[in-house]
Amino acid sequence: MSSKMVALNLSRDIKKMIAVNAIFLTLFIPVLLVSVKGLRDVSTISIIAVWGLVLSVGNFIFVHHYLTRKTETNLKHSIDRMQHQLSFDELTGVYNRRAGMARLREELSRARRHGRTLSIAMADIDKFKNINDTYGHLAGDKVIQSVAQSLKSQLRECDLVIRFGGEEFLLVLPDTDEKQAVQPLDRIRQRLSYQPIRFENQTIHCSISIGVASVLPEETDVIDALSRADQALYCAKQFGRNRVVHREQMSQMRPMMPAHA
Repeated sequence: MSSKMVALNLSRDIKKMIAVNAIFLTLFIPVLLVSVKGLRDVSTISIIAVWGLVLSVGNFIFVHHYLTRKTETNLKHSIDRMQHQLSFDELTGVYNRRAGMARLREELSRARRHGRTLSIAMADIDKFKNINDTYGHLAGDKVIQSVAQSLKSQLRECDLVIRFGGEEFLLVLPDTDEKQAVQPLDRIRQRLSYQPIRFENQTIHCSISIGVASVLPEETDVIDALSRADQALYCAKQFGRNRVVHREQMSQMRPMMPAHA
C-alpha cells in the first residue's frame, strides 16, 4: 500500500471519529440532561443542542484542517523516509541490491515491451583490500562513496547505479548495447584513475575495472546477462585491471597476470 493510501485511510478513520463525536455532542448530551437533570424547558434544550452542534462543527474544522493534514503530512514523510531507507544504500546513496535488482527487472520488461536494447555492467574497485589495509576502513568507505558519486554524476539520468555488494557496483544502461556502453564507462574509469581521493591528510589513488554485457532479445531474465558481465569483469581483472571489457573482447585477449581484487 502506498503512503498516500495509508494517509487517506487514516484520514477517513479520523473523520468517522469526528462524526461520532458530533452525534454525541448534538444529541446525547441534551437527552442526558433531560433524563438526569430533569430539564423540561424546550428552549434551554434547544440552546444546548445548538451549542453542541457548534462545538461539533468547530471540532471538525480544527481536526480536518489542522490535525488531519498534519498527521497525513507527517505520516507521508515517515513512510517516504522508510521506503528510501529500504531502497537505497546508506553509505553511498545509490540503490541497494534488493531494490536495484527490482529496478533492473523493470527495465528488462520495458526493453522487451518496446524492442529496445539494454546493457548492464559490473564495476569493481581494484585492490580494495589493499586500500583498507593501508589507509583503514574509514578511508575505504570514503573511496566507495567517491566511486559511487562519480558513477552517479557522470552517467545519464536514466541509468541506474546499484551497490551490488562491498566495493562492487552494478550499472544498468537502457537503450544502449554493450559496445555503446564502453565509451561513457571508459571515460568514468579514466577520470577516477586520474583524480586521487582525499581523506583527512591522505591522498588515495584508486581505479576500477568494468565488465559489460547486453541482455539478449530472447532473454526473459537478467541472470545470464549478469553472469556474462561478471565474466567480462573477471577478464578485465585478468588483463591488468583499470579497464573496461565487453563480452565480445574476451575471446581476443590474453591475461597479463593472475587476478587479485
